[in-house]
Amino acid sequence: MSTAQWGLFLALSLALPLPLPCGQVQAQEQAIAARVNGVPITEFRLERYFADYLQAQGRALASIRNPSTYKRLRQAALDELIDKELLLGEARKQGLVVDEKAVAHQLAAVRGDFGSSEVFAQRLADAGFDESSYTEYLRQEWAAQQVFAKLTRIREPTPAEVEQAWAHQHPDAMAKNLLLAPNQKLTSSVERSRELAMVKEMIINQRQAEARVKALKDLRSRNRIELAQGQ
Repeated sequence: MSTAQWGLFLALSLALPLPLPCGQVQAQEQAIAARVNGVPITEFRLERYFADYLQAQGRALASIRNPSTYKRLRQAALDELIDKELLLGEARKQGLVVDEKAVAHQLAAVRGDFGSSEVFAQRLADAGFDESSYTEYLRQEWAAQQVFAKLTRIREPTPAEVEQAWAHQHPDAMAKNLLLAPNQKLTSSVERSRELAMVKEMIINQRQAEARVKALKDLRSRNRIELAQGQ
């Protein structure tokens, strides 16, 4: 299962919180946690996402006793929802055409993970979906992921850049190797190739992390985000 499929499977298979009284649910559905370019993120949506966010991290809401920790984690969950709305809005601006075959394949994969269509339908209902609305959710997720991949595309490091980074990590290795006989080299060609591959992966991961931060920062600077009082 791909990372995206696992995330969707997890979102549906997580243990759901106890149902709230009808009046409380309606109040949460109407209360707004934030708006992204006028699009509301309701408190109800945030609370459901927050529960999934915590369980994905292996944490239980009842175990969080520090108010500042609770507030920080809840804000992190809200930030993720805001980022999703920003990416979806960018997908609309770019006129991104959804790959319906990819969405259908993803839907079939998630359905298959539940063993039967009846169990899948029940879990959808428990999470507030039917198959039609969940398919639309998958379309939005697919579009957001494609835009994010495009915005965070990086240039792979050249061999010279990898060599330079390796030399920076091993400042004495090159000088010492020059003084030794071939059979006394401190770093064998196989070992060095392995180290260079690790350095290349490190550079790629660093550039990707920087690209993700920059992309989301740029989106936030170009769009209107309104937080409810207290968020």
